Amino acid sequence: MSATYTRLYRNGPYYSYVRDLYEASFPEEERPPFDFLFDLKDNDLYAVIDQGNPIGLVDLAAYEDLVYVFFLAIDPAYQKKGYGTGALKHVCEWFKTKRIYLCIEALDIEAANYEQRVRRLAFYQKCGFAPAGERLVEYGVAYDLLTYGGAPVSILDHFALTKHILGEERAKDYFANASICK
Repeated sequence: MSATYTRLYRNGPYYSYVRDLYEASFPEEERPPFDFLFDLKDNDLYAVIDQGNPIGLVDLAAYEDLVYVFFLAIDPAYQKKGYGTGALKHVCEWFKTKRIYLCIEALDIEAANYEQRVRRLAFYQKCGFAPAGERLVEYGVAYDLLTYGGAPVSILDHFALTKHILGEERAKDYFANASICK
């Protein structure tokens, strides 16, 4: 298992595959329209490639010394083979001088996919991420913030990055639909 990472461009190679995987992997209420990702400042989308075939995606947003793993998905046919772990290791090595973080659906025992959320948390913990002890709500969905290697990252850091990648006008809508939970 040795994957490579190819930057994705609108309508470039692997575009259709990555778009379809993105839409199949994340609930509609948790993902912006696919083409919107290409409009964000300092946001880069990569196809995960194995032996010339696309098998996943990694979307990274950056601001100052922060790197946000916005989306990570591996095709179900390739899961449990180390590709997700490899992608995160690659990101963490690539940005080893930065504070790396991500958000996952909050552990809510009432959620229909509670077991999936528990497995997702365990996966990220195995990869060196840990809960930061902060929760936010975006567009009605609660998320827990996880940081890599104990890096100090707060919800306010996330809000600063979000404002940066969205720009002033788009950020107004985001902040009208986002809040911090304690």
